[in-house]
Amino acid sequence: MFQVPKVLDRFLFYFQSNIDNVTNGVDILVAILKMGVYWLIIGLILHLICRGLWIGLVGLSYSFPRGIRPDRLRYQQKYQNRVLRIPDFQSIVMRLEHICSTVFSVSFLLFMSLLGVYLYFLLLFYAPLLVLFLIDNSVIYGENAQKNMGIYLYVLLGVGAVGVLDFLTLGYFRRFKWYAFGFWPLYKVFSHVTLARYFRPTYYALVTNLNRWWIFGFLIFFSFTSFFGITSFQGSTPGDFFSRIYLWSDRQGEEAYEGHYQDKEAVPSVQVQIPSDIIRDDVLRVFIPARIQYQDSLDKFMNYDSVLNITDESFDRGKYMLQQIASFYRLTLADSTFQTQMYFQNNRRTDQRGYLTFLNIGYLPEGLYELEVSGPEHMYEDRFAVVPFYKLKD
Repeated sequence: MFQVPKVLDRFLFYFQSNIDNVTNGVDILVAILKMGVYWLIIGLILHLICRGLWIGLVGLSYSFPRGIRPDRLRYQQKYQNRVLRIPDFQSIVMRLEHICSTVFSVSFLLFMSLLGVYLYFLLLFYAPLLVLFLIDNSVIYGENAQKNMGIYLYVLLGVGAVGVLDFLTLGYFRRFKWYAFGFWPLYKVFSHVTLARYFRPTYYALVTNLNRWWIFGFLIFFSFTSFFGITSFQGSTPGDFFSRIYLWSDRQGEEAYEGHYQDKEAVPSVQVQIPSDIIRDDVLRVFIPARIQYQDSLDKFMNYDSVLNITDESFDRGKYMLQQIASFYRLTLADSTFQTQMYFQNNRRTDQRGYLTFLNIGYLPEGLYELEVSGPEHMYEDRFAVVPFYKLKD
């Protein structure tokens, strides 16, 4: 289970690079799944501890059928009374069995309830938008589209809030006739959309057998913890949420990100990569991953639709595209902008497709340099990436 968050991060990394850079829906899904996995980890660890005690006591009950024998201790009275109040092995085993089963079931209840929240918005918000986009994308990008989508989203949030309130209050308002009648259609929708039918048996078993105030307090704690956990997972660096080193939060633009260097054990950069942060050779190998974020800009820059219409057999489309891509990406080093020749490359080590080029840096004296990667000036004002490295003369 501890490996699952890393797998989810890799999935999000692939999605951002190859499918869609606008990752609000997928980003939230990954954050929710990570939060749910951590709830599962906590629950399963508690279950493992309790189950270990349970197994030990089951074995002791067979090894020592008479259980604890206080008469052999000969303690003073107040200590002896403490020992006498210890329940027999069978009672403890039954209680531990109850705790183990409850913890195990609650762990999956929490995971499924988080997943249900995402499915609610996926099926009622994102899925309809996708259908409308496939039918007529003007519905999505029209003049009033954003306003209408905003209104629809607020309606879904309001309806979802009613469902969350019902979940937290253990269905308290369903006791009233007027509310029960109006809530019935929403109840049916929530049952199908959030997969509630699969975790309601556990939910009702807890509600009807445990102290309702304890359950209510725990669900409130679960909701707030999950909300802040999902917020911290979404687009943040691990450890930032708890760190009191506030100066680190101002690192944007000045960070020597390890993913820029191919010899580092880090998530590979989606902007640019070089072999190492210390370069001893006179040639700098530069790999620029292909990224969906710049796909539209590249299409516009090279007039891609017109290129596809060229039928001349002598026309080398791939070579032309590489020339345009080389012109699109501007590589600047020590105030010099390089005219480069690029090649397509499928980087098996990082599982990225991109463009490879080589820069002659033999003329540079030993020292610290920054490789800047940017796009066409008429399209982009900010640089894509800045990669510091040290040029070492042997």
